[in-house]
Amino acid sequence: MLASVAGRGMIGSPIERRKVYAQIAERLLAQIGAGHLRPGDPLPTERQLTQSFRVGRSSVREALRILESQGLIKPVESGSFVVADASTPLHHSLDLLLTLQGGTLRELFEVRKILEAESAALAATRRTESEMSAMADAIEEMEESLQAQERYIEADLRFHLTIAAATRNRMTLHMMQAIRAPPCIAPIS
Repeated sequence: MLASVAGRGMIGSPIERRKVYAQIAERLLAQIGAGHLRPGDPLPTERQLTQSFRVGRSSVREALRILESQGLIKPVESGSFVVADASTPLHHSLDLLLTLQGGTLRELFEVRKILEAESAALAATRRTESEMSAMADAIEEMEESLQAQERYIEADLRFHLTIAAATRNRMTLHMMQAIRAPPCIAPIS
């Protein structure tokens, strides 16, 4: 019996030892993922987390640092944290990828073009009248603000994010928000 179990690789494989801070981060991430903690919601204080998880303060601090570095939470006054907007982790990942891999503006625009074309196709069949109205308002504002760059850019962003929202695909909206944020990218080559 033992030989057949060992032959299947069950005995002799290492048992995973996970750090306490990683387990805390996982549990907090699960709370965010399940919607128990939503963007803008405050996280429990360090003291509350240490008492709830029955762990040391350094483990809680390290877990919070991990979640913050991933863009899942953000600091607010007095050292506390709130859940970050859902697009933030994707933006951080995209920014890191572009920085480390040397992405260019051309590559980013190509991805954006692909995403926007398919988003428009989905939005055409799924949009609501209020979304159509919001798109029309954004187009009108873009036309009126051709000489005011900042105002034009804001209207353009609203237009494209409304299209992404009209797809009824949350991943599309998150990706569009991340792509439209100003990442660290190399010039066009």
